Amino acid sequence: IAVVLIGGVVFSVKRPALYNSGVQKTSDYAARDSAMMMAHGLLQVGLAEQNDSLQEGVATLVPEGSRVRVIIKIDGATVGSIEPAHIHTGACPTPGAVKYPLANVVNGASETVLDVSLEQLLAQLPLAINIHKSSKDIKSYVSCGDFPDAMMNAQ
Repeated sequence: IAVVLIGGVVFSVKRPALYNSGVQKTSDYAARDSAMMMAHGLLQVGLAEQNDSLQEGVATLVPEGSRVRVIIKIDGATVGSIEPAHIHTGACPTPGAVKYPLANVVNGASETVLDVSLEQLLAQLPLAINIHKSSKDIKSYVSCGDFPDAMMNAQ
């Protein structure tokens, strides 16, 4: 089971690069796969570009007991970029207050372990993951994704 879960996370994180052909957005894949991933205890949030940034990707939430690991992979990030990321209350494109700060997205990737379980996190919906252009331009968003509505109904 552990091998399947780890393989699923690796595939989920790497998969957006495989589908950048314009045939289907990564956020469409995230929504389609949410039910399957929840069956394995994972949650995937599709991150859509904001403000013509051309940055889209996926955040995968992996439960680890009373904690949750948030793995972000963004395609289209500028080399050397450092972009603040947060889980916000509300929904895209204009989420509310920061609920949980995440590690900065550096060169398109970030990983954070939060001291909250996936179940506790989902009990706080609606939530969105938001990526900001920079710490100096925090009001400019480059990518945003809502926790899937299907998850609200599943809890």
